[in-house]
Amino acid sequence: MNSSELLQHNYFNENTPIGVIQTFIKNMYFLLLTRILFMQISLYIPYTDYGGLFFNSLISDGLFVIVIYLLIISTALLYSNFESISYYDIKPYSYLITGCFSYIFTYLTYYYHTQFYILNIHFLFTLFLSIFIFTNQTSITYTYNNLIKISFTSQLLVFFILSLLYNDFQYVLFTYLTSSLTQLYIIYNTENMIKNESRRFKIKTDEYLSGSILLYLDLFTICPCIKRVLTEII
Repeated sequence: MNSSELLQHNYFNENTPIGVIQTFIKNMYFLLLTRILFMQISLYIPYTDYGGLFFNSLISDGLFVIVIYLLIISTALLYSNFESISYYDIKPYSYLITGCFSYIFTYLTYYYHTQFYILNIHFLFTLFLSIFIFTNQTSITYTYNNLIKISFTSQLLVFFILSLLYNDFQYVLFTYLTSSLTQLYIIYNTENMIKNESRRFKIKTDEYLSGSILLYLDLFTICPCIKRVLTEII
């Protein structure tokens, strides 16, 4: 096994080649792209005849409660045992979390008769697609700054398109601003996952699926970080 093959199984560090980083981000965002596409399709199920009948029944309410419990339990298990879970054992968790969020967002879309989740999913889908395309090409050099520029340009393009398609400009602007916060977190945490060696959960250069799960789990490290920063300031 040569040095490049050995590097594929190492944790990220300051000596990790840019090509390895680019490949990791490309594969991770392709996984995210497939999952967000599944969510995007599920959001339109209530608008079908049979989907509308199902979400108008008591079964959908009971299933919503079950799904919430499944999400809480699976998240707790993942967060507590992430370092001991193998790469292949994490796959069922990935499918479970994707399925749970898909149902939750679809249920809330139907229950509140809102386009909020649908519009935000459009923004996220475009974000993941633009990053995947950017990391899959060679004409533009991969840098973190270029990644930010590409992602924000794509989001702005979607905003203009949705502004033309929907009559309510203020609502589209609101969804754009909320999705921008999500975008900032995702891009920042992607870079932090690679550059920060002191983070709680480390990731290897070939663990694309684990990386996509960590984008979600790291949400639960935000509050302790904010508390720690505020404590240092005070």
